[in-house]
Amino acid sequence: MHTQAANLLFQIIEYGVKKSVERRLDKLCLRASKERMEVLRNAAEGTGTPLVPPLPSEVTARLEMANPPPGGIMLSLVGCSLF
Repeated sequence: MHTQAANLLFQIIEYGVKKSVERRLDKLCLRASKERMEVLRNAAEGTGTPLVPPLPSEVTARLEMANPPPGGIMLSLVGCSLF
């Protein structure tokens, strides 16, 4: 689906009005689509960086709840907000 969308965006950009706002936005969408395809391809092959950060361990969550980091975001809250 991403490949089909990227191909359609490429055609829209190719035949679009030069230096238009729409064409510029379509180029940004195409670049984002290509980057997304690369991330998904790497995830499917098991290479590259993981899509979501790993959840904190129970020990990390308990330590942070007992002594919250000053001015920081607790890992236990970040892990919970992902789901």
